[in-house]
Amino acid sequence: MIVGLSVMLILIGTTFLSLDMFVLVPVELMPTIFMFKFLGVMFIPLGVMLWGGRTIQTGAGMFLDLPNSKHIILLHQRRGRNPNAMFLKGKLEDLDFIRTKGKIFKDTGGGFRISGHDVRRTHEDICHDIPEWLGQYFHQIRNKYGVSNIDDLNSLYESLKKLNAEEDAEDQLSGIKLLAPILQDEKKKSF
Repeated sequence: MIVGLSVMLILIGTTFLSLDMFVLVPVELMPTIFMFKFLGVMFIPLGVMLWGGRTIQTGAGMFLDLPNSKHIILLHQRRGRNPNAMFLKGKLEDLDFIRTKGKIFKDTGGGFRISGHDVRRTHEDICHDIPEWLGQYFHQIRNKYGVSNIDDLNSLYESLKKLNAEEDAEDQLSGIKLLAPILQDEKKKSF
């Protein structure tokens, strides 16, 4: 939306500026042409500022540079209940470390590529990047078992360790309160 609006403003400004180059204009319309030129001079910088400001604000301007094997773009997630993510430019150093503004992460591999750029996911509390397969694994655990944080996962793990193979499994699982919503839903129960 922002890119489309910026391009539209730049094109309208360019059209207004070059209006008299392609059409023979009578002398009576020269004040109107000068008004269009003035509007064109205003629209072009407005479009460029809108595009540039949004690119700098989101950090997506890094993707406009040519890919470099020494630089990695980090999708860095902040901590908190509603964590914000931002793009950071990191430099790949010896021994598979990624260094960025005041932070250093261990490169464990994985990641993905966008327009030829290597992109890794990092988290503020973890000193290494998070491979996509690991993120997908935890997402599946969250969906399958209905846990939302590490404390619930540890509690579920401890409860499952106490299960006895000789007793009825469904009766034992129904005694675990974290699994109650899953056992009531037939689709999740079969999952």
